[in-house]
Amino acid sequence: MRSLVPFLWYAMIFASSCKSVNGEMIDKEIRRRAPGKRGERLAAIWGKAWWLPVKGWHATEFAVLYALLRYSGRNREAALLLVTLGAALDEFHQTFVEGRTGTARDVLIDVGGALAAVGVESMLESRQRG
Repeated sequence: MRSLVPFLWYAMIFASSCKSVNGEMIDKEIRRRAPGKRGERLAAIWGKAWWLPVKGWHATEFAVLYALLRYSGRNREAALLLVTLGAALDEFHQTFVEGRTGTARDVLIDVGGALAAVGVESMLESRQRG
């Protein structure tokens, strides 16, 4: 069962890549939920800082994938390789989804999430050793 969990997680990542949500949709929703000046201010903030939650979530998805691959028994190098391949495949897949693009920058962001998980893993291992 442990080996199946990372692939189920990746399937969720892949499925979520089939949807396209653009900035205009978010802007309209912000203005609908917060009418008036407040909505305008929130929409302006979203317009400048949208990348933080969006790209942060992508990095988090792949950090979790790395952790699940390690939990399933894969060594660090194999887990990083699978995350990198998965990120590249996901970005390639997005080139076929209307309203989405696949970029090398996003692959790097995804892999960056996994590398952050490696850092956390290393710190935890270091603490366990004393």
